[in-house]
Amino acid sequence: VKKTSWLLLILFSFLAGYTRAQNKLDSLVNLLRTEMPDSSRVRLLIRLSSLTQYSDFTRSREYADNALDLAEKLDDPVYKVLAYQNKAFLLTSSGDYSAALQYDNLSLENDIVIKDSARISRDYNNIGNDHYDLGEYDDAFYYFTQSHRVATAVRDTFRMLVALHNVGRVFKE
Repeated sequence: VKKTSWLLLILFSFLAGYTRAQNKLDSLVNLLRTEMPDSSRVRLLIRLSSLTQYSDFTRSREYADNALDLAEKLDDPVYKVLAYQNKAFLLTSSGDYSAALQYDNLSLENDIVIKDSARISRDYNNIGNDHYDLGEYDDAFYYFTQSHRVATAVRDTFRMLVALHNVGRVFKE
């Protein structure tokens, strides 16, 4: 009886969580049909892409592509970075590391324009990961050390630690 009770509790908890997530997704899809500024629409499309990346990858890519098109139309580096990062993440998830590398480089270019050192460090790290996934360990090492250099300059200890960890991964290979 105790096992059955626990199993039922777990099942109901899972169903309740799934229902809440589906309701949130439905609400955001409905919100997409309303009138809103393009900048808000870019953020919403990226959020929808993130929410569907594991349940409906095709739909997630459609949202990402729409966000990317709109961000490029806005020509605002902040929104371009968000869209490029999202697209690169999806491409990495699908194993297309060369294409992900292109979008991570575009993200870096725009973060340099914005002069956001924390994001520049993240971009270097992402580019390093792309090279690592491609088996290009010398390039990966270079970008991980650049990430560490920038993170050290702005005293971002989290990014410093991530970069050092990734340098260690390269040496492991």
